[in-house]
Amino acid sequence: MSSKNDREPGPANTREGMRRRTLLLSTTSLVAASGISATAPSAQAQQPQEILPKPAPAFQGKIGRTVKDSTPDFPKSVEAPGGAPNVLLILTDDVGFGATSTFGGPIQTPNFQRLADSGLRYNMYHTTALCSPTRAALITGRNHHSVASGVITEFATGYPGYNSLVPKSAGSVGSVLKDNGYRTSWFGKMHNVPDWMSSQAGPFDLWPTGLGFEYFYGFLGGDSDQWHPALYDGTNPIEPYLGDPNYILDRDLADKAIAWMRMQHALAPNKPWLLYYATGTAHAPHHAPKDWIAKYKGQFDQGWDKVREETLARQIKLSVVPTNTQLTKRPEQIPAWDSLSFVDSPVPEHFEVLRAVLCRCRRVIKGIDEADAVQRLLLHSVQDFRGGDLCGLVYRWHNIDHMTKLRSQATLVLDAGGPRDHQAVAGAAKVGCNLFRPLHRRVHRVRPTDRVMVVGSRAT
Repeated sequence: MSSKNDREPGPANTREGMRRRTLLLSTTSLVAASGISATAPSAQAQQPQEILPKPAPAFQGKIGRTVKDSTPDFPKSVEAPGGAPNVLLILTDDVGFGATSTFGGPIQTPNFQRLADSGLRYNMYHTTALCSPTRAALITGRNHHSVASGVITEFATGYPGYNSLVPKSAGSVGSVLKDNGYRTSWFGKMHNVPDWMSSQAGPFDLWPTGLGFEYFYGFLGGDSDQWHPALYDGTNPIEPYLGDPNYILDRDLADKAIAWMRMQHALAPNKPWLLYYATGTAHAPHHAPKDWIAKYKGQFDQGWDKVREETLARQIKLSVVPTNTQLTKRPEQIPAWDSLSFVDSPVPEHFEVLRAVLCRCRRVIKGIDEADAVQRLLLHSVQDFRGGDLCGLVYRWHNIDHMTKLRSQATLVLDAGGPRDHQAVAGAAKVGCNLFRPLHRRVHRVRPTDRVMVVGSRAT
């Protein structure tokens, strides 16, 4: 992306200027990837900015002895280039390489499929196998160790690359686009605020609102109860579930994101926006309303071994993987599905929950369609992280007596996805990971391989 002059700064180009240009190029590569370019930008607009935010323009008016002799000059606000696209950046959590139907998985995602058919799909997109590092790399355009995020924030240590203090010099896609005339927002999971900064005492400079995202509605930790989330509006803690027996976070996030997008489109339709939508989705706990779960009743009864085989066959047919691809060996910690009894097995209901929680992104896409904002849209969707963890339960209640296990298992079937359920199923994780040996937190062949979808459309 960068030229020789970018890599080798001369006397007029300081190292800080080089870093700023590189950041601008890396974070705006989302726009470049779509093939959408600004229409007839000025020569000045085509030059990478040395400094962000842009310096205040010099006064171009005239100050005379009287008002009659003077000419006013109001400073003009920064404007994005003509034709700059709206950007929808979607990051789903713990979904895995073999999860969605867009890439051959068992979870039907027709809206993603429709968009992918008009865009580009990549099957060698690398993430870091962990939440905080991948998110820090995504929003800054830098290696996660370069932005002090070599591990999740809860495990931060006082060493370079691991202290969770993202340096101000790194910038973010939010700050770069905001300083170039975009409105910016962040909905959903954050997981990059250092633990000791995550209270109302602040400081808030590493919260989304301090990283260039003008509006934030979401949670800060690695996971969240979907029924009773620890939620923030900006930097203010809120409890929207109080008094609402039907509340669930996924629906709330979609509603808020659609409302924000519609407001921007209604008030300033020619000013582009960035909407970063990062739900908890498939990260534990797997929570979903019963009517969502019912749509997938019985579709996982064949168990994880058979689902993996079916997924690989579809991926080969779609050319997502080469025709000679072999499934990796199931980890020894996960027994064969056919060897499990009802008492011991992770019941299929939890697979159905996992499918149900991935249905909410479609509402945001539909909302953009209805607002007629899709004609100038760049959608960048990362389905991420390796599909879960071996920390998920394989045997439900293996340390208690048989009858207690049976009663508890029956309760789990009834409560699957509900407020009393807090499960992460390792077998489901392997289904999501499918082709690769390790799962979430573990790296296979140097770095985790995930899928990303880029879709762009021109204004008509």
